[in-house]
Amino acid sequence: MDARTGVVRLRSGARSRALDGRGVAVSAGDDAVVVEGPDAGALWAVLEPVLRDGVDRGRLLADFGEPTRRAVQAILDRLDEHQLLRSVEPVAHDVAAAAFLETVARRPAAAATLVGVTPLRVRGAGPVARTAAEHLVRAGYAQVTLESGSDDDAAADAVHVDRLAPDGAWYPVAFAVSAGATTVLGPRNRDADASLEAAVRARLGERAPADEPAAPHALVGTQLALVVLTATARAADGRPGPRTWPEYLVTTSGLVSEPHPHAILPPLAAPAADPGPATAGPAPTADDEARDWTPPAGFPHHADQADVPDEDALTRLAPAWDPVLGVVAEPVLLDLPQRPVGLAALVDAEGRTRAGIGTGTAAARLDAVLAELRAVAGEPAGWTTGLGTSTDAARVDAAVRLVERAELGWQPHRLGAADCGPLAQQRLDVVAGVLGYAPHLALAAAAGLCRVDVRAADGTLLGRAVATTPGAAATGALLRAAGTLQWRTSHTALVTATPEVDPLDTRSPGVREQVAQWLAGPGAQLVRVAVPAAARSWQGVGLRAVVTAWT
Repeated sequence: MDARTGVVRLRSGARSRALDGRGVAVSAGDDAVVVEGPDAGALWAVLEPVLRDGVDRGRLLADFGEPTRRAVQAILDRLDEHQLLRSVEPVAHDVAAAAFLETVARRPAAAATLVGVTPLRVRGAGPVARTAAEHLVRAGYAQVTLESGSDDDAAADAVHVDRLAPDGAWYPVAFAVSAGATTVLGPRNRDADASLEAAVRARLGERAPADEPAAPHALVGTQLALVVLTATARAADGRPGPRTWPEYLVTTSGLVSEPHPHAILPPLAAPAADPGPATAGPAPTADDEARDWTPPAGFPHHADQADVPDEDALTRLAPAWDPVLGVVAEPVLLDLPQRPVGLAALVDAEGRTRAGIGTGTAAARLDAVLAELRAVAGEPAGWTTGLGTSTDAARVDAAVRLVERAELGWQPHRLGAADCGPLAQQRLDVVAGVLGYAPHLALAAAAGLCRVDVRAADGTLLGRAVATTPGAAATGALLRAAGTLQWRTSHTALVTATPEVDPLDTRSPGVREQVAQWLAGPGAQLVRVAVPAAARSWQGVGLRAVVTAWT
């Protein structure tokens, strides 16, 4: 039984209030929903008293005719979706944690029963482990055993809580690990396992040690006990959780406790011997499983789309720059000018600045974070890595990087402005205006591709792009050149005037379209495209990863 069937009631403590003709707001704790519609007030006045008393959902719906029944169904679904409905079931175990379970479980009576019959063990030494064990005993768990200094819990900065399953085996529920002034405990949205803890430890190991004392032991122990109770409630509900990254409660010595997602983005590894099409990742081998983390069911996955708006791509990528558990810094605008092209800065923990360049602000931010994530992804030996918001974009990124590095017998010669196209000529005027002279445009052709370089008088490479026509290549190369010079002359006071800039364009529309066509035609005989091991994890932030090599 769950809150979608059987007898249901409103969550204890739920309140409602009219919104001046716009509907009725129903809320409890951090959860809220608005019942909308012209007759929302009158309909809620009928529903609220019966929902507070408890009512069989099917019988309630049967009391209404169409279309009111559909409206009531929608209200019940939204209340359930926002954690505001509870199943009415007999209470078999009256436990001290019942009030808390009411706030987190759709089936609080079932959760209380599960608490009353579940043995736990707390592994760890020190006050955090003792505090957590004390709270779990008071919560009403069937048995709580404190094991200090066990052989498989060598880390003194860790506390683990496990449950005894009916099959007689112990299964991890939650953990707390500390590094300096930072303590990470959870997960809050799924049960723990060794791979999740290893990933958290890897991230915390990269953080500089702090001089501040660790968070208070009593606070961390209490929070760990609440995470365990939430896990029990989740198990009692028996419903799959949202497809999200593992979420942890991060506490610092400043007594700031906040939830943080952990986007686990492992380095890419060499593809399987027979990788298959680039749209479907290879099945991981035993070696892959040992070396690379593969996301289990319930982790985020974004479907492959040909064109993802840059703003949507940035939203999906946000967990990657979480300030505690993220793998890169957030791309920001600061005081950088946004005309004629967009600029963004990504400043890492060591103060190194990565420049992002794009046709607009969002494109520049995406460019910066993709450049930084390439370093995280790495390159398997013998392969060139490409990242993109779609498989096609990743294939083009990898192919262009493979081609531009290769010695294909390029024979550069001067490219005239008249051969570049209108948009390229506009960008050429911008570059010339900053330099005070026309830059040198060099065109080279090989393997059915055109490579255009934009260089200053001293030979400095300002921009480069590869396409099948000079116009598309020049347009992409001049975008990079214009952005580089715009940054240098921006007089920015918040970041360096000489950031790290990738001169290669792989994301301009003309470059993407033409290189994709080349890969499907002549390039198919020259370039091998494969999906690297661990690529599936990267889909959780909306990215596709491919690798290329010469055939």
